[in-house]
Amino acid sequence: QQQQKEQNITTKPTDPKFPRWIGYSCAIFNGFWGGSIYAPMKVASEQGVKTQGADFLISFGIGVGIVQVAILIIYGLIRSIFLSKPFFPDFHFKTLWWAGSCAGIFWSIGNFFSL
Repeated sequence: QQQQKEQNITTKPTDPKFPRWIGYSCAIFNGFWGGSIYAPMKVASEQGVKTQGADFLISFGIGVGIVQVAILIIYGLIRSIFLSKPFFPDFHFKTLWWAGSCAGIFWSIGNFFSL
């Protein structure tokens, strides 16, 4: 059964056949995204807007939702066009719901208190 699981995985990130530019592109995008996350708050304060950190959480949440959908679509296109795999990856909800929920909750709490 273990051999069957290993045969189902065709490419791994450490496999030479895995396109490294995908990882590099994602890392660069993440650097720009993470570095500019508080830019709207800084621009607003420079223009005299009297709001503070928590006031930006609603617009931040909407932006995160929009960007996540865009990233999922781009990722699906890359998987289907360049890697000849199904558009959507296996999400493994039954396995990851608890860990994913905890990670999201803790990230949200940390983000709120970082403001």
